[in-house]
Amino acid sequence: MTELDLACVASFLALVDERHYGRAAAKLHITASALNKRIHRLESALGVTLLERGCYSPTEVTPGGKWFAQQARPMLEDARSIKRAMNPGTGKWVVRLGVPGPLGYCPPANLLQQIMKVLRHSFPDIRLSVIGLPLHSTVSSLLDGAVDVLWTVQGSPVGALVYSNLALAARSMFVPNEHPLSDAESIDPETACAVPILRNPGLPAEWMDPFTLADISRTTSRRIVDTAQSGPGSITREVLRAGIGVVGPSGYGNRVASRLSEVQIVGAQPIWYVGARRRNDRRSTVDATLQCMGTVARLGS
Repeated sequence: MTELDLACVASFLALVDERHYGRAAAKLHITASALNKRIHRLESALGVTLLERGCYSPTEVTPGGKWFAQQARPMLEDARSIKRAMNPGTGKWVVRLGVPGPLGYCPPANLLQQIMKVLRHSFPDIRLSVIGLPLHSTVSSLLDGAVDVLWTVQGSPVGALVYSNLALAARSMFVPNEHPLSDAESIDPETACAVPILRNPGLPAEWMDPFTLADISRTTSRRIVDTAQSGPGSITREVLRAGIGVVGPSGYGNRVASRLSEVQIVGAQPIWYVGARRRNDRRSTVDATLQCMGTVARLGS
């Protein structure tokens, strides 16, 4: 048997109590789909079927499920008691903020520190935990309940999420210092589309499209170079090796390498950075975190 995930155990007990996926999911501030995945993970870990399923409402808890629920309640309370003992008297509500890529990349470290500072000052009972997420799973991490709030770029909206505009960012092209365009202060979108642009086809279109100028030109008229790289360091090395360009938010080059030159793309629509939360998560702590993110982002833009 693999190690038990206490979040999955708590989710199963909530489902047993509520007898309904929708109500249990609302209680846990996650989607019904995410709850279903947690139950499946728990059953896989235990090697036991816990529920007799009928569509999205459990009709019966299996005998094994009833026995596990009886054993799990005191076990879960013991785990919570240990956690409280390890953090005596903090009285703080933890909100998990997911950011794309490594910490300090997007948003930059100074902006994250400012968000934490404003949050501590305005809402001292909230503690912010910042989690770097793989670019291919930012939205799914929010939907599955791995994080509570997400900082991301505006893409195709997901119905289960609510979005708040945070800040506008101009787009620039970053090329090696030896590139013919390295001395240019700015270029127009058509010139940018003529430069070979790095793209990772394995990342969601909502993330990649703004940085491959998909809103400006059709794929046939852009010069796209596909890569499996996704981290800022590995992307920079690929750009330097191939002598090509990569599109990013203005100021991105200051965070990755002095060997890249930034050329502003004048005439390209700026991109929105947005904050997102689950639609059914109406906790005031989540709203307060988004409020602070917006305040800091507007001041910093």
